[in-house]
This record gives sequence, C-alpha cells and structure tokens, in this order.
Amino acid sequence: MSVEDRIRLPTLNLIHRRQRLLEQLAEFIADRKRLVTIYAPGGYGKSILLADFAQTTDLPVCWCSLDGGDQDPISFLTVLATSIADRFWGLNTDRLFEMLRRGDTGESVSHIADLLETVGPHIIILDDYHKAVSSATTLTLNRLLQRLPDTSHIIIAARGDMHLETGQVLELLISNRAAGLSEEDLRFTAPEIQRVILKRFGRHIDFATAEKIARVTGGNIAQILLTGHMLYTGEGLDSLKLSPEEERYFEYNRIAAEVLERQTPEVQRFLLWTSVLPDMTVELCNELLEISDAQMHIETVMRNGLFISQTGTGFTYHDLFAEFLRSRLRTDESVYRQVVYRAATILQGYGRVEDAINLYLKLNAWDDIVPVLEKHGPQIYDTGRALTLYYWLNQIPPQVLTPRLYLLQGRIFVNDLGDIERALSCFQKAEKRFTEAGDFIGAAEAQVWRSMNLWMMGRLRESLSLAKQGLEHLEALEAPEKVVAWAIRMRGLAYSVNGFTDEALKDLRLALQLFNRLNDTFNVAACHQDIGVCLEKWGNISAAQDHYHQALQYWETLGNANERVNTLNSLGVCAYLRGDYEKALEQFNECFTLAIKNDAIRRAAFVQAGIGDTYLALQNPDQALEAYTLSIQFARQTGIRSLEFYNRVRLGECFFQQSLYPQALTMARRVRDTAREAKLKFEQGLACILLGKTLVRQKQYEESVSAFEEALDCLDRQAILEATETRYWLAYSLFRSYRSLAAVEHLQEAVRLTLSMGEMVSRLQQTIIETQALLYHFLYKPDGDPQLQENLQEIINRFISQPAAGLQIFTFGGPMLVVEGKRRRFSQRGKARRLPEFLLYLLTEGRTTGCRWNEVSAVIWPDVDENKSSASFHQTLKRLRDSVLESSLYVSVENDYYQIKPEYLDWCDAVAFEALHEKATRVPPDKAVDLYREMINLYQGEFLAGFELEEWGNFQRHRYEIMFMRAVTLAARYLVEQKLPREALTVIDKGLAFDYFHEDLHQLALEAYAQLGLYDLLRDHYTDMSRIFQAEFGETPSSSTRELYTKLLARR
Repeated sequence: MSVEDRIRLPTLNLIHRRQRLLEQLAEFIADRKRLVTIYAPGGYGKSILLADFAQTTDLPVCWCSLDGGDQDPISFLTVLATSIADRFWGLNTDRLFEMLRRGDTGESVSHIADLLETVGPHIIILDDYHKAVSSATTLTLNRLLQRLPDTSHIIIAARGDMHLETGQVLELLISNRAAGLSEEDLRFTAPEIQRVILKRFGRHIDFATAEKIARVTGGNIAQILLTGHMLYTGEGLDSLKLSPEEERYFEYNRIAAEVLERQTPEVQRFLLWTSVLPDMTVELCNELLEISDAQMHIETVMRNGLFISQTGTGFTYHDLFAEFLRSRLRTDESVYRQVVYRAATILQGYGRVEDAINLYLKLNAWDDIVPVLEKHGPQIYDTGRALTLYYWLNQIPPQVLTPRLYLLQGRIFVNDLGDIERALSCFQKAEKRFTEAGDFIGAAEAQVWRSMNLWMMGRLRESLSLAKQGLEHLEALEAPEKVVAWAIRMRGLAYSVNGFTDEALKDLRLALQLFNRLNDTFNVAACHQDIGVCLEKWGNISAAQDHYHQALQYWETLGNANERVNTLNSLGVCAYLRGDYEKALEQFNECFTLAIKNDAIRRAAFVQAGIGDTYLALQNPDQALEAYTLSIQFARQTGIRSLEFYNRVRLGECFFQQSLYPQALTMARRVRDTAREAKLKFEQGLACILLGKTLVRQKQYEESVSAFEEALDCLDRQAILEATETRYWLAYSLFRSYRSLAAVEHLQEAVRLTLSMGEMVSRLQQTIIETQALLYHFLYKPDGDPQLQENLQEIINRFISQPAAGLQIFTFGGPMLVVEGKRRRFSQRGKARRLPEFLLYLLTEGRTTGCRWNEVSAVIWPDVDENKSSASFHQTLKRLRDSVLESSLYVSVENDYYQIKPEYLDWCDAVAFEALHEKATRVPPDKAVDLYREMINLYQGEFLAGFELEEWGNFQRHRYEIMFMRAVTLAARYLVEQKLPREALTVIDKGLAFDYFHEDLHQLALEAYAQLGLYDLLRDHYTDMSRIFQAEFGETPSSSTRELYTKLLARR
C-alpha cells in the first residue's frame, strides 16, 4: 500500500456506532491526555472505532496506518510526515522531507515538533502499531512524546505488546497524562450485539441469544459477524461452543472456514489469492488472477461483508481474515508458492520494491531478492532505512549474498549498529568474492572499507597499509572519481590516526578539492571537519576553527543537525584546548541543548565528556564526575564502547584529583585491561597515564615507568598532547628512579613537542607543574645540553610562576644545590667550607631516623671539644638554613634528631649512585649494564671536589671512585662481549679520564677497536699507552696487554 493510501481514513462501513467509547475518547482528549492507547487482540473493532472517532471529533486528525516496514524509524516518520503535510497543507514541509530522505531521524523529529507547534490542538492516530514495533520505533515514539507540543494528542491502537515502557511514557503515566481502552472496554455487550445483528443481517435475536454470542465470542466483533453469517444462512447457534480465551482464534478460523465454503468457487479463489497482496487494487487483482472482472468480485466481497475495507484507492482485508485466508491457501504449498511468487513479480513490476522483497522472503526466493537488493539497496540505505535493510539481509543465507550486499551489510554494522567485528568480517568476505568474480574495483573498495574498520579497532598500521593499497588499486583501475575521492579521504583519515599529519592534510585537502568539483556538499563539509580535527591534534587551533566554521555553514545549509552538533562540539574542544574554559563550557552547553533537542544522543555523549574535561581542568572534580557519569549513560545507550572507556578513565582522574588514590588505581587498571582486550589503543593509553601518575603519587616509580612506557606505545604519533604528557611523566618517573640518562631522552622529545604544539600547549601546564623537579634538574645539571637548558628555561618561564618547595643536591664534581628552582653554590672560604660535608652527612646517614648533633660534630669536627663542636654544629646549621637553603623548611629536628626532610628531597646524585649500584648487583648483566651506564653518567668528578674533607668525607670520596671504576669496567666488558664496540669505547673513555692507568680498560679498548676494524687507532692507542706508562712508571704495559695487542693485530 502506498504511503498516500496509508494516511487515508478507512472507508467507514459502520456496523454500529459505539457511542460510549467515542465519548470516552473525547473525554480523554478534553482532559488533555497526551497519550491514549487502545490495546486488544485482533477483531475487536479498534480501527473502525478510531475511524469513526476521527470523523466525529472537532479536532484535525493525522491518520497513519502502520505496517511492518515502519519498524524502521525513517519509514515510520515518513508516514507521519506525509499525514501531517496532507492534513495541514499550508505548512512548508520541504525541509522535513529532505531530512527524511537523508535519514536524519533526530532532526526530523524536532522539525515535526516545530511544525505542529504552529497548528493548534490536533490528534495523531497510529493504527496497527503492533506491526511497526521495534526498539528503534519505540525510541522514536519516545522522542516524539518528548518533543511534540502540549497541543498534540497521540492515540495508538495495537493488538500486541506495544513495548511502550519508556521513560517518557512512565512520566506521562505518573503525571496522569496517559489513558487507554483495553480489551475489556472494547468487548461488545449483549445489547450492542442485538443491534449489530439487526442492522447487518436484518434479524432480531433475543437477549439470551445475544448473551450466548457474547460469551462464546468474547465480545469480539469479527467473530460476532461470522456468527451473524451463520444465523443469516439459517444455521442455529448449537454448533457454537464456549472456548477458553486462548482458543478463540481457532474458533474464529473454524467459523471463517464455514463462511468461506458458502461462497462461490470464483469468490473463494479470489479471496484466497488476493490475501497474499499487502493491499488490493482492481489492476493488481486482475493481473494476479489473470481475470478482467476483479471490480465485480471486490463489490461482491464488500456486499457480503467479508471483512474488506477501502483505504484510499485500494482495499485491504481485516488482519484476522487475511491471516485465515493465507493459512487456507497454504494448505496446497505449490499453489501458495505460485501465487506469492506471481504477486511479488507483479509488485516489482509496479515499482513496489519493498512489498516485492517481503513476498520473495516468504518463499526464500534468493535468486530474485539478491538482484533487487543489489539495485535498490544503496538507495534505500542512503535514505536512512538501514534497519530495514539489516532485517532483509539477515534472512538471506551467507552463501547467497553477493559481494556488493556484503559491502552494504558491513556499512550497516559499522555505521549504524556499531558492531565493528562483524563489519570487518563482511568487508573481508566482500573483498574475497569481488576478487573471485574479477571485480577488482569492488575488491579495492572493500579494502578501503576494511581499513576504516581496522583503525576503529585500534589496528592503526594495518589500517594505513590497507588504505594505501586500496586507493592505489582504485586509481590504477580508473574507478569513478567519487569513489577515488572517498578513498583518498579514507587514506587521509588513516594517516591522521597514525600521526602522519602532513600526509593526512595533503590527502584531505585533495579530497576536499575533488568533492568540490563533484558538487558533493556533504563530503565537502565532512572534509572540512576532518581537516579541522587533524589541525587541532597538532595544536593549530586557529586554522582548525576556520575549517570547523566552514563545515558548520554546510551542515546548516543541508539541515544536518547531527553533524552540526558534532562540529559545534569540536569548536568547544578548541576553546578547551586553548585553556579558555569559560568559553568551552558555554559552547558545550549550547551544543548539548541542541543535541538533546534533536535526539542526537550519540553526539550528546561526546559533549558531556567535553564538559567533564573542562570541569576537570578547572579543578572541579564533583561537577566533572556528574558530566562523565551522564556521558557513560549516553555512550551505553548508543553503543560507543570507546567513549565509555574514555569516561571511566576520566572518572579515575577525578578520584586522582581528590587524592583518592586506591579508587583511581582500581579504575585505571580495570580500564587498561578491558581496553587492551577490546584493542582500543587510545583509551588503553589514557588508562596507563592515570595508572602511572597514581603510582608516582604513591612513590612506586619503577612500576610507574612500565605504565608510562605502555601508554607511550599506545599514544605516540596518534595523540600529540597525550603523548607529550606521557613523555614528561615517563621522564619524571625515570628521574625519580635515578635513571637520568634514560629520562633526558624522553624529556628532550617532550620539550621539542611542547615548543611545536602551538595554541594547545596550555593544556600541558598542570603536567609541567607536577613534574617541575625534572625540568629544574636538567636546567642546572652541570653537563647538560645547552640547547635543552635554553628550551627548559623558556618553558619554565611560561608555565611556572611559583616554584614548588624542593631540594636537589649535586655532589660529584663541584657541589651544587637547587632550592625551589634556584641554583645555590657552596663557598670554599672560611667556616662555610664545612657546609657540603655537613649537609651530605645529615642527608645520607640520617635518612631513616636523623642524626644527633654530637654524632654529626664528631665526624665533621673530630678535633674540637664538645662545647665548641656544639657551637660549630648549630652555627653551621644556621648558616645552611639562612644563606644556602634560605629556609628552615628543609631541615627538621625532633627529639634532638636532625634530618633533611625526605618529602622535600627531589634528588641527590650520591643517593642515586648508591641505589643504582645496589640494584645492579641484584640483576643479570644485560639489565645491569644500563644501571652501570647511569652511574657513569652521574659521576661528574670526585665526591665534593674542591673541598677538604674529614675522615668520613674522604672515605666516601674513595668509595665512590672505586664504585665508579667498577661500573665502567663491568659495563665496558659486557658491551665488548655483546659486540657493541662504539658504546664500549664511550664508556671506556669516561673511565680512563679519571684513571688512565686502569690497564683492564685499555685492554677492552683494544678489543673494541679490533671489533670495529680500526687497526690504525688500535695501534695508536697502544703506542700512546706504552709511552705514558714508560714515562710515568718506567715500565711497559703488562704481558697480558702486550699479548692481546699482538693477537689482535694478527687478525688484521
């Protein structure tokens, strides 16, 4: 039946006007009931009652007869929109139908509401709603109830469960704005049955007979009329039996069969064959039965009252009667199949594709369905009928589906159902079958679709490789320009998620140029959006905003509210990234209002996440928690698993900000593990950042290093802001784990990225503040890279206005302090010359419980009596606090025990040196070598160089030198054994700079030169060594060295 016919009131062959029910419906409307439901099994006169009410009410009525195709929201809304346009012909509905053709459900609902706001009180009747019931239609109806004006009244009639248990319906019930009629209300009473039999069949029956009919039929008008036929033909009521309610359907069939058998053979055939048609016209019936007198048969059936009604230009049987007729036709399967197939073919010829497909499906006529879907499927999909297509395709056996249909099914899975695993399977099958069929353009298209699927699954490198391959094939095969443009855009997106910004922008700009030439407005807007996202990632916020504004203009022209919300959200993100949080909240809230208005729940989920991020940046975790919780609800509702994981990480960040570290730790580990399993790299990376930061707060630095390394593996290149943040934290954890050599590599990259990040750099401020000890360390490190130090000073000046309390102590070489971001040096004059040894003794010997003053004095002033040593101690302590530390904060005294407060000590190279040495003795050589190299890097000269030390200090100086030379020797030996001669020579040179006469190192140097094949340098090294040994000791190198030299030269 055409949409135009389904908005027409059924022709009212009024059996009996049911005044009590009409008055009840009128009362519901007068009481401003927003929703009225009429629920009863088939045959109780629901449609006739509503048709009568529609003709008797003073309010304008929009009538909609629904069918199975309306399980798809776009089809359902198209019927409703057509009815509104027909009833209120003065409304301009062009834009509404454009939205429906585009498949925009949310915007269509909003526009329907806006239109009906202008027409005053009215009624919308949805008849046969049970045929259209689906989760999608239920959601759409719920949105209508939310958005329609108060002057709208919806009446819904159904014979099965309406599945209306939605939030809006429950709210209407609670507020007493919903009402309904039940099966009990609709049952015909004995007096009504008397009047029906008299009017329809011209027979008077007594009250007792009417009561028996009421009991037997349950007051069902269809069965009452069939009973009337029996009475009309002279048969009594003796054959009627009282049946349980659940058996009444079978009793109906028995009576209907008797009525059918009383018809002529020609009428019987007409009834049976035409029952397979969704609706009847004279032309359809003549062609189906190969007759020319269908008009006469239709008139006969109507005259005999055989449950036929006229709707628009067509006719339909009552559902119960049609079901009975089809079941009778099916008793001869071959005839049934012949009739249904012929009806499907005829309907297809009339262009009624959907009706034809539904009939072909009843016969499993795959050979007929597949070409129809191949031809019309893409167009149906483009008009928003994805769920209808999914229903059809899901019934076709996999072995019958063609590659084009697999491609279409994959698009539905990935774009509409969010099932990326099943989408990938479809694209793989499509590619295989295209290839087998020799359709290489189709195979390349499938590859590009598969590439998109892979990056949604976190398989980024595979995605890029496949996108390149697919595009190369399409270009080589000279595929249509629009297909090539689309593939270029997909490759650009693959480049973008892999972090190749320049390549991504080049592709996206080329795609934009091609779509402009093709006048493809939608894809032009999409390219502007994509380019904006790409620029935003790399900190070019201003340029990103320009593209977002251009996209926004196109979306507004197209009337695409869903994409408009998306772009507005992107503009909010730009404000957030710039640190303009007030503007970000303003834009996010405007965007959220628009998303809810247009039922863009998916977009609303992302907007709420942006609101949460902004509140988190404003250090307002309570409001951030609310936003993230709401975003999770929306994400679950729309199946955005990645966003749900993102929000859970951010909930953990709220816990972190509130110092609820156990909760933050639990959340981080849970999301990390589930994101790993789901292969969601970005969300896994964010969870690892949170995990690492929380471990840092708990001073579990080694564990935090592993977390940050995993985060970097997930985020590097594809998310510059998060990757830069991770590098700062990773460098900080390595620094606090005493691995400054490893830390500086990540810090250098973090600094490089920071200085190239553009307007987005403000988002790093909190991370820089929290890791500032790392920055100050490398700013003042004696052997630091001058360019790095210059860059660090620039970053510190920009982001750190008030340095945090903290103390860093450098003891190897000339001693130096960094106190609250300022460098301090020790004086070698007068009494101040004792300060370094005094400080280091307090620090190293008092780390656990502190030291008594007399214990310190005995070490620093061993030759001074007790009274003078007490004075020296307290004067030195005062000098340390006043002139060096410039604060009493760093040295505590409790119960006469003095201590450098551990919570303020950010770094001490001597402490780090000891810790690295101790750890290196407990791990295998392949692990120890990196620790030895860290020790070598720390040793910038002798302990407290330039200062005279007492026995304790001299002992430490000598001990550290031995530890250093041992680290050099063990590291060099391991590197030579592993055939890493260049690294070995770097280590050896540092060792020989401190002790040239360490002969083991010379031997290792000779072996390293030999491994490099640098025999000239080997000879020069040995010659210089021999000359210096002779000059200093009057001796040549040892025999083992001489033998090694001879042996190595012999290999030349």
